[in-house]
Amino acid sequence: MILDRLFAAGYDVIFQRAERGGLTAMRAEAIGDLSGTVVELGAGTGLNLAHYPAAVDRLIATEPDPHMVKRLRAKVAAGEGGGPERVTVAQAGGERLPLQDGEADAIVCTLVLCTAPDVPGVLAEAVRVLKPGGRFRFVEHVRADGHRHAAWQDRLNRPWGALAGGCNANRDTLAALRAAPGLEVRGVRDDSFPGVPALVRPLIRGEAVRV
Repeated sequence: MILDRLFAAGYDVIFQRAERGGLTAMRAEAIGDLSGTVVELGAGTGLNLAHYPAAVDRLIATEPDPHMVKRLRAKVAAGEGGGPERVTVAQAGGERLPLQDGEADAIVCTLVLCTAPDVPGVLAEAVRVLKPGGRFRFVEHVRADGHRHAAWQDRLNRPWGALAGGCNANRDTLAALRAAPGLEVRGVRDDSFPGVPALVRPLIRGEAVRV
């Protein structure tokens, strides 16, 4: 669709203010100590590529949207993230990952679960591909705690999603993470999504572990 193509084309520009406001630092903190085989869900245009440390031997960057994948592949071909020798780009949704059971040491999920059609399915697939003790790192905007703010998220969810690539402003992602069989949430920080409308500013970041 035209809107999807335009959203992908403008994605990096749209996020510039957020990146300068602190999102880049959040990405770096979520990713910077990972190692081994890492899977990124919803890699988009590749804004996380620069943050993967040398200890990551293999990165499988998955993304369902073909317009995003085109831009992601171009960045990898140009050498970002270590280039094609280290990074494999796969056009795939989080519900069906191109990995064997227990193949991944870690999964990275930044601003992805708001658009996933089936969040429990994504988390079940994460459990499947993670090794026991594997880490699920997340940075996600979420449903507001305050009743009034959450009510506005509910009212504006549909028009917001139409403008923002299917993003849900009111998704209770933390509840979904805590309810996922095989994942144990061990660290969560409440934060604020910088440089975005107040509607989607509530944000959490942290880690769940495959148990």
